[in-house]
Amino acid sequence: MRKSRILVGVDTGGTFTDFIFIHRGGVTVDKRPSRPADPASVIRDGVLDFLGQIHDSPDMDGAALLELFARRLVIVHGTTVPTNAILEGKTAPVCLVTNKGFEDLIEIGRQERLDLFRLPAVKAEAPVERRLRFGVPQRTLHDGTEEKPLSENEIGKVVRRTVRSGVKGAAVCLLYSFLDPRPEQRLERALRKAGLSVSCSSRVAPEFREYERFSTTVINASLQPVAEGYLGRLGSAFPGAEILVMCSGGGVAPPEETAKRPVTAILSGPAGGVAGVATLLDRSRRIKPTSSTKDVQKGKAITLDMGGTSTDVALVDGEPLRRHQSSILGLPLLVPSLDIHTVGAGGGSLVWCDRGGALRVGPESTGADPGPACYGKGSQPALTDAHLALGRLDQRGLLGGSFPLASARAAEALRPLARRLRVSCETLCRGILDVADAVLEKAIRVITLERGRDPKDFPLVAFGGAGGLHACRLLRSMNLPAVIIPPAPGVLSAEGIATAELMEERSLGLPLVLEKGAVREIRCAFRKMEDQWRRERNSHGRLKVRKVTDLRYKGQSFQLTLPFENGRSLEKRFHETHLERYGHNDPDGVVEVVTIRARFVRSRSLAIDRLFEPPTDDGPARRRAPRPAGTLASLPGFGRWQWPFYIREKLKPGQSIQGPAVISEFSATTVVEKECTLEVNEIGSLLLTTRRK
Repeated sequence: MRKSRILVGVDTGGTFTDFIFIHRGGVTVDKRPSRPADPASVIRDGVLDFLGQIHDSPDMDGAALLELFARRLVIVHGTTVPTNAILEGKTAPVCLVTNKGFEDLIEIGRQERLDLFRLPAVKAEAPVERRLRFGVPQRTLHDGTEEKPLSENEIGKVVRRTVRSGVKGAAVCLLYSFLDPRPEQRLERALRKAGLSVSCSSRVAPEFREYERFSTTVINASLQPVAEGYLGRLGSAFPGAEILVMCSGGGVAPPEETAKRPVTAILSGPAGGVAGVATLLDRSRRIKPTSSTKDVQKGKAITLDMGGTSTDVALVDGEPLRRHQSSILGLPLLVPSLDIHTVGAGGGSLVWCDRGGALRVGPESTGADPGPACYGKGSQPALTDAHLALGRLDQRGLLGGSFPLASARAAEALRPLARRLRVSCETLCRGILDVADAVLEKAIRVITLERGRDPKDFPLVAFGGAGGLHACRLLRSMNLPAVIIPPAPGVLSAEGIATAELMEERSLGLPLVLEKGAVREIRCAFRKMEDQWRRERNSHGRLKVRKVTDLRYKGQSFQLTLPFENGRSLEKRFHETHLERYGHNDPDGVVEVVTIRARFVRSRSLAIDRLFEPPTDDGPARRRAPRPAGTLASLPGFGRWQWPFYIREKLKPGQSIQGPAVISEFSATTVVEKECTLEVNEIGSLLLTTRRK
């Protein structure tokens, strides 16, 4: 009899590392404090503890457990390692090999201001030093013909200069290499022969716009040693196990692919949360819709993933919105990703006053160590301390009581700030929550109004450890139709990571006027992309290929992305979309193809969509009002707040609760504000509603 697989989803956050274990039709969740210096060790500890539980062998050491279960383990990991390496300046030094005369392009960049209203112009720092930029006398023209070939002698010269520089990696970026990659490939072979790791722009980002392509390739090259080292350590921690890595586009990939293109994993963790919401919406389509959730049936939702360090907001409108260009530290990245907006507001966000005496929350965070004052190590006040002081958290602790909270320490951290602002401690804490709400509201408006959507048309799916603490407040202040708190909200990102499909997106710059014969040429290019992908991945099975094209009017500097749909009415759809998006179009204008993109998706056939559904409970129990498990109270000196609190695991589908109330569970806490109503739906999600203004 074949032994069952053990599926592990891991989301490494700045404050907590979340786990979901799926084994023999059951689900187990876990949260542990992160260790930024050694994230792989937390993953190993969490997995070993679970294996010890299912094997019921407390005395068996870790190595023996792993040897016993290794072949059955599938670990899918969302990681912050690439992002942290960039933000903390811990990437590897690399050189840039480009066309002679274009060595400074990576520093010149675009004539764009990062901060429009700041008088001194602030430019992003060049990702590679001037002394490490080497030019070669080669030139490819805009039509793909090579005007000036690269000699073997010149290749030898640049390889020797690169070796003498002492770097271990190189980014090779030549003009128009997306039309003819062979010159870059010649340089790559020579540099690899000399012992360097190499990133070629024709592989990393084969698109037009040389500055963005160069920037993406250089960042990828600088991340390769970091990613290879981390993924190597993770593989060594779980010898024999299958390991997959979450990518920014919402799919997973083998670690060897991620090590080659680590730039694709910069939004690894946040993408898992959006993928988890997409799965939740899929399940929600099977239940009877209400007036508050009719948009859920259409696959529409705002996602709010509020953790300990930051909050990630995205939009699902039929499917998650995507983008093909993002940025980090002001540097552009031509990388396919879900359209996620991140703000520095989480449970661990620092509470402070600026020079003008205004109260601020974040973006700096207390992190995993020391954490908020109530975690018992730090002394600086954080958002979680304000929630605890107002009685919105169980003073006995988080994670089912296994993570104790120091109430007195939280009060001590908040009181000096109240004295400085000359307000009561209660007023201070209520103000802290209001400021945090304002940050979250702004993030929601960025992802909705700035994308041409009205937030009042989208239910909010709130998750993460702190999402439920602010859900009702956002419901009322933004007049949203409803808020949905999914089952096990604190680990929804880990669930999305665990169940994501195998996915890889490829792009190709294809400058082409959309005229007679162009659609046939585009079809041919897509066919070649698929054939090449299958050869490289040795894939011969069933495959979903999603094809899109970037189009623009001739002379425009921006483009619209439209589904290819085998080329049917492509030009007509472009004119209609341009009118819808910008309010005008030019039906007689010349339309150009800029880039074609193909997303290759392989299903992992995971039959787990019913794992989080509670057992059906017919009869009077469904209609009986639940009883509170007790009462939570504010800390002395922080008001007279009283909150009846309920254990979520004891709530039945069909039951409802009128606020105020607090719903406690292992991975998160949900606050039902006054004038809000909570109802448990058929799949175990909490539906929060209020009277619309």
